[in-house]
Amino acid sequence: MTSNLLVCELNDTPSVSDVDEKNYYEKVNKNQYIFDEEFGFIASGKKKKSSEIIQEKLEDVRDYLKPSALYGWMPILKWLPKYNVKENLINDVIGGLTVGIMHVPQGMAYANLAGMRPENGLYTSLIPPFFYMCFGTSRHVSLGVFAVVSLMVGSCNLRLTQLLFEQKFSNSSMPIEESLFEQITYDIRVEIVTSLALLVGIIQILLGFLRLDFLTSFLSDQVIAGFTTGAAVHVFTAQLNKILGVSLPRASGIGKLFPIWLQLLSSIRFGEANLSTFLLSLSTISLLFIFKDYLDPLIKKLLKTKIPIPYDLFVIIFGTIFSYSFGFREKFSVKVIGKIPTGFPSTRAPNGSLFPLLFADAMAIAVVVLVVTISMGKLFAKKHNYKIDTRQEFYALGFMECLSSLFPVWPSSTALARTLVYEAAGTKTQLATVFSSLLLLTVIFFIGPFLEELPLCLLSCIIIVALKGMFMQLKQIPTLWRANKTDAFAFLISFIGTVVFDVVEGLALGVIFVLGVLIMKIQRARLVELGRMSHNKDKTYYKPSKNYRDAVVPDFTLCLHFSAPIIFTNAESFRSQLNQMIDGSIRNNNHGKHLLEQKMSRENSEPILRNAGVSIATSESQKNILSCTNTFKSRIKLPIQRVVIDLVGVPFVDFTGANSLIETILEKKKTGVLLMYSSANLEILSTLRQVESFEKHHLFAHFFPSIEDALDAEENENLYCSLK
Repeated sequence: MTSNLLVCELNDTPSVSDVDEKNYYEKVNKNQYIFDEEFGFIASGKKKKSSEIIQEKLEDVRDYLKPSALYGWMPILKWLPKYNVKENLINDVIGGLTVGIMHVPQGMAYANLAGMRPENGLYTSLIPPFFYMCFGTSRHVSLGVFAVVSLMVGSCNLRLTQLLFEQKFSNSSMPIEESLFEQITYDIRVEIVTSLALLVGIIQILLGFLRLDFLTSFLSDQVIAGFTTGAAVHVFTAQLNKILGVSLPRASGIGKLFPIWLQLLSSIRFGEANLSTFLLSLSTISLLFIFKDYLDPLIKKLLKTKIPIPYDLFVIIFGTIFSYSFGFREKFSVKVIGKIPTGFPSTRAPNGSLFPLLFADAMAIAVVVLVVTISMGKLFAKKHNYKIDTRQEFYALGFMECLSSLFPVWPSSTALARTLVYEAAGTKTQLATVFSSLLLLTVIFFIGPFLEELPLCLLSCIIIVALKGMFMQLKQIPTLWRANKTDAFAFLISFIGTVVFDVVEGLALGVIFVLGVLIMKIQRARLVELGRMSHNKDKTYYKPSKNYRDAVVPDFTLCLHFSAPIIFTNAESFRSQLNQMIDGSIRNNNHGKHLLEQKMSRENSEPILRNAGVSIATSESQKNILSCTNTFKSRIKLPIQRVVIDLVGVPFVDFTGANSLIETILEKKKTGVLLMYSSANLEILSTLRQVESFEKHHLFAHFFPSIEDALDAEENENLYCSLK
């Protein structure tokens, strides 16, 4: 009955010296101990001490700082000398200019979302992509302004601008002129966004250095889809006052969208909207939808080209021409962009004292940028048969944000639409960034002043039409609901949370829900009874007995399966379920009884009875069924004497879980039940060895490499009797 008998049994087995090795391993019970001995188990090295880990990290840092490591930090030094001008240059020129054309309207339009001026949007489209070209490993992602990130920056700007303004001028009693007030608040916003960009970059570099890239996996596709759709509602709402030509105070706090909608309805009701602005916006949105959704395929077919047509740029060009020609600002009171400074922006150092106020926003933005950029990079890398270095992407994005923070830009990200255009235009490498940058520099240095009469509402029209793809994600909900309700709830919670609260809070709610579901699934994992199935002597399967008709469970035996880590949250539940299935009972195979009765009632309808691949003539089958039925009735209730728990679905156990596995063995021994575990991985076995009672009671003999080996051990009468 004691575990010493198990060890004695192992010691009594003939040694390899007594018989040849092959016969030895064929004769003995193949538990985990014998299995490891037979196949030459190589133990892993000892776990490293904290001091050793720190030392290794410091050595990594020293290696990174060596001049030879420059090639690792800057992949451009590897691929640029090997650049194939003949094969790649024309594609990169076309792709770069095409995306550069997209940068102009998007940069100017999304600047409004970020609470910045149009020129800041152009700077954000110009500077960060150049740094990514040096450090990044993806050939196709297009960095620059991104609607969701711009909105997150705008929310941060809205929250902190007034606070910082009051801190700086709280003691001043002098009135401030409107022009001076605008310049002061602009300087504060620049200080906020540059500090935010620096902090985002630092977080991304730290995540890469600490190898915490797994954190991005908690942003599931459904959370991202719900979050971006909710953000699209915020973006759409932020444009409504501009296409109506009304001025509204920017709201903040929980449910901030609802008062904005009420104020907009009130403005329309009392005739405060600018009819000219509204008609211009409505006609522009309609034309953009018509051309992009209906006429674009026909035009491309007519022109015999696959290069995207820049309809947004046409809106800016013709909108500016019409505004100059018809005097939109003077005659119709349509708001225009106003003065755009020319030239390259001067550098300024970010304000590190703002980091505590910016940390939550920076963390959310850092993760969103990483997830979007890496997912798009992997998508096109797979399509074009190359690989991206995920860890280097963390560093590349971090360096990009940190270096860009010296200029008046906000955190940049990969934009889905521009990346698709990049790839569709035939772009081969990130050298295309040079050509898009040249186009942007032309706009910044020479063309900017010509855009001063561009109506602001047209930029809002471009944004609204671009949001169509995000709103179309709502069509996923019915499909998700049918496929997996948990995924549907993840979408809905992140979507509703983003709409009702704000973008950062909505993203956090989505992640919290996903983590909660993960914890709940671990907590509520169930033990499942398995049955043996075999229609071939060489192949045996173990599947849930309630789901398969031919699944057979040996008498007096319970085969179970568990599919979750066994840790402190569910260890007690694991033991409780096991006790219910063993001490509760007794075998009552209603499923088998039902099948036997069904077969008896068929009489001559079945020519043969199939049982594990053996066919029996109908005349004999009646007798066999009656015999089996009598046997079954005498065995309706059989006490459980042996239990095998399959651990193949258990990835790891913690110290509490390991103790539970050990204690269940010892508890069941006292009741005369032999408890065995099969298919435990090396990590589980390693954790068990750290528990003193595991070695003390010699419990290694209760672990087997497979269910079959455990069941073979059941048939060993000496082993079973030793427990009795």
